[in-house]
Amino acid sequence: MNLKYILFLSSLAFMLTTSLSSKAQSISTEVESDTIVIGDHQQIVYEVRNKDRGTLQPPDLNADDIKGIELLAGPFVDTVISGGHFSLRYQYKITSFDSGDYKIPALPLLYYNNEEVDTLMTESITFRVNTVEVDTAKAIMPIKGPIEAPITFAEALPFILIGLAIILLFIILYILIKRIQRKQPVIPRIERPLEAPHIEAKKALDKLKDRELATREQMKDYYTELSEITRYYIWRQLQIKTLEKTSEEIYNDIARKGSQNKEAMKKLRDLFTTADYVKFAKYVPAVHEHERCLQEAYAFVELTKPTEEKRISEGTKKQNEIEK
Repeated sequence: MNLKYILFLSSLAFMLTTSLSSKAQSISTEVESDTIVIGDHQQIVYEVRNKDRGTLQPPDLNADDIKGIELLAGPFVDTVISGGHFSLRYQYKITSFDSGDYKIPALPLLYYNNEEVDTLMTESITFRVNTVEVDTAKAIMPIKGPIEAPITFAEALPFILIGLAIILLFIILYILIKRIQRKQPVIPRIERPLEAPHIEAKKALDKLKDRELATREQMKDYYTELSEITRYYIWRQLQIKTLEKTSEEIYNDIARKGSQNKEAMKKLRDLFTTADYVKFAKYVPAVHEHERCLQEAYAFVELTKPTEEKRISEGTKKQNEIEK
């Protein structure tokens, strides 16, 4: 080999070295500790020092290729500019759950500057993972269970609501069973308070008058309804069961009640007699008799309705019974 060729190769090597050193001066490797305990975290740092800001591809620390080592996090990048130098620090966090000696091999780092690519290699890393030393002189303590956190109100609320719903269901079932045993309706009936008998009777008579049933075709219906309104009034006002009794039986029951109103009894007899003739004897009364019978029903109600003193007395009696 002649001298010119040797000088050419030396010059080319010097130019490449100068170009590389101008772009990526150096790469260093740091390991947090050369010995750790099973499960401890170990930090590895690769630092690259450059003179310019080209693009760097960090080391690919693929822990899956290294048996027994698990990559927890990283890389975390930290940039430092000092003394005209541009440095990048790549931090990785690893751990291991098997004891033994481990080695992370040298890894490539690619540096891109415009269209040029340089490759730097990291240093290999070795460390040891030790097991936890057991003091055999001490007794083995039992394994402690997980710490129980206090139950919050939000966590307990669904169970409280379910418990209340179950209690309410049992109460409803108990009430239903008791009502069935007592032969009471399952759903209590809400009864509206009845009107006074004389007021109810007058309203019924007013409706009958407005319907104008006193025609030849509907005469029987007219007197039947007029008689039933009067009978129902007697049942409520005088406490006499009238709906299944004859007119004569009703007169006798009223007499036994001690009624002294002869005018009221006369009007009742006239009314019931005419009504019975129409219903059972096919009697056809004159037109003026329809209005007369209706007025006799009004008069009977008016003559037998309770006086103001009697209503006050009955109200006081009921109030005393409630208070007792």
